Amino acid sequence: MSRIKAILAAVALTPSLSACGFTPLYGQGSEARLAAHAITVDVADDRFGYHLRRALESRLGVPSDPRYTLAVTSSSERIGLGLSGSNIASRYDLQVRVRYALSENGTGTIITQGERMVNASYDSPHSPYAGMAAAMDAEVRAAEQAATTIELDIARALARN
Repeated sequence: MSRIKAILAAVALTPSLSACGFTPLYGQGSEARLAAHAITVDVADDRFGYHLRRALESRLGVPSDPRYTLAVTSSSERIGLGLSGSNIASRYDLQVRVRYALSENGTGTIITQGERMVNASYDSPHSPYAGMAAAMDAEVRAAEQAATTIELDIARALARN
């Protein structure tokens, strides 16, 4: 009997939750959802920039009439972690620093800007081809991580405005 009372109480309180002011970040009609397809991405034309542009455009869309411009710059460093007996690194950490600024196209007003660090580790096998493939995979993973953090930062900033 107490289980039925608990269910009835939960059903009775559900309408009151809609008045609490909570709006999902990507909810229907939210600013973040509306702006997601109005951002053009400006990234360097290098390999990491290509992967970052693809990751951002898959999350934000490719606008036909952009309202905002997202300018992104990056720098990376490869750090050797595990040393073998012959003093050669067998594992690397790719550290990428990404700086971004989202500005409104009409006014040039900066909506949000920031800097994020992302890391992707990878093994460096003895085969040169396998080592290159592992390094390229780490770049793709770092670009995906950077795109995710930038997307969340943008959504928070647009939801605040």
